[in-house]
Amino acid sequence: MKKHTFFLATLLLSGTLFFSSCDRNDRKEANQELNEAGNDVENAADDVASDVREAGDDAKAELNEAGDDISREKNELEAKLNEQGRAIDNELERIDAKIDKASGEAKRKLEKTRDRLRGEKNELDADLKDLKSDAKRDWKEFKADVNRRVDKVQADLKDNDNN
Repeated sequence: MKKHTFFLATLLLSGTLFFSSCDRNDRKEANQELNEAGNDVENAADDVASDVREAGDDAKAELNEAGDDISREKNELEAKLNEQGRAIDNELERIDAKIDKASGEAKRKLEKTRDRLRGEKNELDADLKDLKSDAKRDWKEFKADVNRRVDKVQADLKDNDNN
């Protein structure tokens, strides 16, 4: 019986050692895989952080470029408004000289044209003031309004030249 007990104890001990060593190997592999996964996550986080920094740098560059474009457009629009203002002033001088020599219906027609051009000049001056003070309105809307007004003034001046 002592032999059987010894044999059984040896068998149990061997089995325990055998299964324990498998369990240790599995744990070792699991720990190694866990460490590798952790490294992969760290690498992915570094890549994401790098991508975010690059995207931020790109966005800043695009924003600066857009700011430069808006500044350039504002300068062009200001020059256009100043040019139209001078054209209206020249036309008003020409009309005033004609009014002095005109009479009757021709004079009334010239005065009506002068008043209309003065109103348009006042609107252009207000636009120029808004442009210089960086009015809060949406830039595209402001630009479209001014361009429509400038086109109207140009058409009026052209029509007036034909008269």
